[in-house]
Amino acid sequence: MRRSACSVPSNIAEGSTKSSLKERRRYINIAYASAQELRSHLDIVKTCNMIRTDQLKSIDDLLVQTLKLLNCYYKKPM
Repeated sequence: MRRSACSVPSNIAEGSTKSSLKERRRYINIAYASAQELRSHLDIVKTCNMIRTDQLKSIDDLLVQTLKLLNCYYKKPM
């Protein structure tokens, strides 16, 4: 979970340094995939009853927001 969580901002940062749109989008795709991977980990944690429902909802809400922002950034990169 830590690896996929750390991968999201790391790939956004690295992608923002690239000069070509294709390369920037590649890193945004990696960040998006890492966020989705983290959601998968959360499903497993939920299934195993390792997290409270309110904690899970809070984290998942942030992930959904992050995924939406990544999608917007992919469509209209800086």
